[in-house]
Amino acid sequence: MKYTILFLISLSFISCAKYSHIKYSYDINKTYTTKIPSFYTNEKPLFKTKNDANLELYLDEVVKNNNNLKVLRLTKKSLQKNISIVRAGVYPSGSLSVNYIQTKESLNEEFSSSVGTNIVMNWDLDIWEKLSDEISSSTYEYEGTQNRYLEERRILILNATIDWINYWYLSQLLKNQDLLLDTYSKLETHYLEESQSGLSERFFYLDARRAKESVQSAVFEISLNLIKLRQQLNIYRGNKSDAPLLINSKESIIPIFLDTKNLNLSSIYLGERYDVRSAFAIFNAFVFSEKASYKALLPQINFSISGAKSSKTISKIFSGDVIWELIDGVTQPIFHSNQLLNIAKEKSIQSEMMWLQYQESILQAYLEIESAVESDKSLKKKLKHKEEFYSHLQDALEISKQKAMDGIFSFSDYLQEEATTLYEKNNLLEVKTEYIKNRLRLMSAIGLPIIRNTDEK
Repeated sequence: MKYTILFLISLSFISCAKYSHIKYSYDINKTYTTKIPSFYTNEKPLFKTKNDANLELYLDEVVKNNNNLKVLRLTKKSLQKNISIVRAGVYPSGSLSVNYIQTKESLNEEFSSSVGTNIVMNWDLDIWEKLSDEISSSTYEYEGTQNRYLEERRILILNATIDWINYWYLSQLLKNQDLLLDTYSKLETHYLEESQSGLSERFFYLDARRAKESVQSAVFEISLNLIKLRQQLNIYRGNKSDAPLLINSKESIIPIFLDTKNLNLSSIYLGERYDVRSAFAIFNAFVFSEKASYKALLPQINFSISGAKSSKTISKIFSGDVIWELIDGVTQPIFHSNQLLNIAKEKSIQSEMMWLQYQESILQAYLEIESAVESDKSLKKKLKHKEEFYSHLQDALEISKQKAMDGIFSFSDYLQEEATTLYEKNNLLEVKTEYIKNRLRLMSAIGLPIIRNTDEK
């Protein structure tokens, strides 16, 4: 007996030595950093939002009905249950069974009855904190999924809002094209009358007609894109592609109103970004799973207590002495220890992969913010230039209109100038829309709410 005990003790020391060596190598080769770096910039726009009520209602539908978000919400619930399952392993488990048996040795004899009860309680001691690591891994996995849900929600809201603004932009552009079509129709009629009267070459009439047909083609393309956008906007909210949308297309209504003030900040904390938080949590989940895998190589101690009682009648089953049995044991992996070691090494590789993905999420966050900041500066200058240029064209057009009415400026030149002004109005609308969309990307990238702060926690 003593040789058996000595053999088990020797195996335990060998396993502990193997685990200590692996753990030492694991700690030296991996210098995991838990500090999330910050993004430094000289200025950050301060936004004030005054929103279109229809857009707010639409985004509520998107968050509520989008199928991808529904899947992630169900995944979160599943992981919550998994945490409870893993935590249950820390506590003892017990069972109670009652058996009632009737037997007879021959057909002529009466039945003989026997009643038995058995109580069993098992407890695996978590002396190496293996189960605690598994609980931590499950908790971090849930946290990672929660932040992944919030990140998916952020991206979905951003994309849906941008497409909503694209719809508004195309609606405005369609109105401008109708005005342009009207201008070229007048110009076509004017040149047709002049060519028939011999006052101008037929070339001018044909040129005006080609310009009119080009605008008609653009109107058809814009209308088609509006249909496609409406289909996409309905898909976002999990609805039929032809469902109606309540989009206010008045020129004075833009879903986002931006303040031109700037707020000087020293940094933007990337730790508040959901994608970075998710990657960091998933990384920690794999780290604790890796620790638990290495601890599986160590001897595991368990206790088992059982009590049994039997009687011929049910009334006597709870009287008399109960036979109790206490068993304690040490389970040491021997023949499959190499398998457990390879599983642990696989976990090490996976945790290294998650570390790299976490680092990549930080780089992508830098890129998203820096790109939006630089685009904001460029588009702001471009928008100012376009607004000034369009204002000058409007002033010149008013003067030309007055001259045309006074008869000192040809009507055809005035219509050409009006067409040029309308083209520039379209260009201004395009730049203004891009500026608004980039501001939305910047707001989303640095964690500011687009509509209101209703993130689910």
